[in-house]
Amino acid sequence: MDSIVPPLISAVSTPEIHTREDFARMLASTSGEIDALVAREPKYPVWALLQRQLHAMQEWTANGADPNPAQRERVSIGLVAARELEPAADAVMDNLITRLHLLNYFWRRWPFTQAAAAVPPPVLPPPVRKEVAMGRDDAQRTPHQRRLTYPPLPMSILLLVSFLLFTVACCLPALEFRNSHKPNDIMFGLRALVVGWSGIFAEVFAWYANPCWFMSLVLGFFRRPVAAGMMGVIAIVLATTTFSVVGRELPGDEGNVTRTTVIRLLPGCYLWMASMAVLPLAAFLRSRN
Repeated sequence: MDSIVPPLISAVSTPEIHTREDFARMLASTSGEIDALVAREPKYPVWALLQRQLHAMQEWTANGADPNPAQRERVSIGLVAARELEPAADAVMDNLITRLHLLNYFWRRWPFTQAAAAVPPPVLPPPVRKEVAMGRDDAQRTPHQRRLTYPPLPMSILLLVSFLLFTVACCLPALEFRNSHKPNDIMFGLRALVVGWSGIFAEVFAWYANPCWFMSLVLGFFRRPVAAGMMGVIAIVLATTTFSVVGRELPGDEGNVTRTTVIRLLPGCYLWMASMAVLPLAAFLRSRN
């Protein structure tokens, strides 16, 4: 999960569920916390999914009612927690994940009579410590442990880094040209962004990395890491074709009277390429989370 858990979940010890009363209390408190998270992050789909299922559980058990088998099969809060919230970022989130698993376990094994034996809580695996010894052989770690050893950065931060790099690149000199009938020319990034599309007439395609970068940025914002990563890779491939232009003679005007040659790539060009490279990295880290 690429969003930061807000401090709305109370960091208390997680009780076990032995009776319906225990279940009702834990369901009410957990549902209230998820409601607060939905209000805090309304665009994050995982909170909304958990909210709908928890509210349905409350509705189906209101006034002492028993959920029917079909209703019990429709709840998957434990699976959602395992797929979308694990590994836990901190003890507070770990507490919430544990309660979701306990609620899901009790719900699937619902006691239909008050005299039914208490449902034992599931045995959850011990949390894996993030502080893995540096000398431990990586081949001996489980995939879960390796993922915790290198925790992913939030995707939103990397998207912002990419946008800032792109903006700074527009403000810096990007290319130096040698012209046939006038002194050398320095092209700033913003100018290259405005006029670079015309390079296609001289078989220069690097400018077209920009729309691919923009699409990757939008897809990343809407939490589509696979599509964002693919568009980011295309942007990088197009951007790196800039190196093939260095030393190549190009038309200097529409009439092809003057000739110009790119003799050097300047800092703005390298920052521009860096902004492209950040997006696939952001998508890769998001997909690991």
